[in-house]
Amino acid sequence: NPLFGLNAIGGAVTLDMKTGFTWQGFELDGRFGSRGRRQASMQHGLISGPFATYMAMEALGDDGYRQFSGAHVKRFYGDVGYRGESGEIHANVTLANNKFGVSGPAPVDLTNLDESAVFTTPQTIKNTLSMFDINGVFQATPTWKLFGDIHYRAFDQARVDGNTTEFECEEGEEFCETDAGDTNIPNFFNGQVALGAVDRTWTRSRTVGGTVQATN
Repeated sequence: NPLFGLNAIGGAVTLDMKTGFTWQGFELDGRFGSRGRRQASMQHGLISGPFATYMAMEALGDDGYRQFSGAHVKRFYGDVGYRGESGEIHANVTLANNKFGVSGPAPVDLTNLDESAVFTTPQTIKNTLSMFDINGVFQATPTWKLFGDIHYRAFDQARVDGNTTEFECEEGEEFCETDAGDTNIPNFFNGQVALGAVDRTWTRSRTVGGTVQATN
C-alpha cells in the first residue's frame, strides 16, 4: 500500500485502537514490585445508541537499580465516536508525560564500594506528547468506501546531562586551566573539589497531517 511510504517495502503493521464500539466495560489493574516498582492502569468503554466512548490511562514508575535512575511514565488515550447507517467518525486524543533517570558509566572502584553509585549526575530525559486526531469512514456506494483523517502532534523533550570537565584547579591559582590553556573559570574552591558541567538540550516538534483515501 503506497500510503505507508517507501520504507514499507518489506511490509507494514497497522494498529487499530480500541473504541467504545469494539470494547465495553471497566477494568482496573494495580501492581507492585521491588525497587519501588508500581503500576496502575484503567480502561473504560461505553456505548449508548449511535455514540460510544473509550478511555485508557496508565501510570507506572520505579526507583531504578542505580541512584537517580528512577523512571515515571504517565499516558492517556481517549476516543469519542459516532456511527450512522453509512459512516462512522471518531475524535481521539493521546497524552503522555514521561521522565527517565539515566545512569552513565561509573568507575569500577566506585561500584565495588556501592553497586548503586553513580559517577555523574543529573542525567535525565523528560518527554511530553499531545496528539489529536479526527477520522471518519463513509460507505458512499456498495463498492466505494471513503476515508479521511487529520491530526496534530506536539512533542517536547528536555535533556539534562551532568559530566566532568577538562578543567584542573590548582590550590593557590586564581583560574582553572585545561591542557589547551583555557582559563575562563575562576578557581572558586581553591582546587579542593573537581568541577562538573551540566549540559541542557531541548527538542520541540510540531506536526500536522492528513489522509484521504478511496477504496473500491
